[in-house]
Amino acid sequence: MTALLSFIFESYCLSCRAMFPELDAERSRAE
Repeated sequence: MTALLSFIFESYCLSCRAMFPELDAERSRAE
């Protein structure tokens, strides 16, 4: 992954966790 893609992906994940904490919890268990 390039630094730019990593940055975008990281920002996206942070946004998802902020908006959907329950969704993030499910993903953590799946992984």
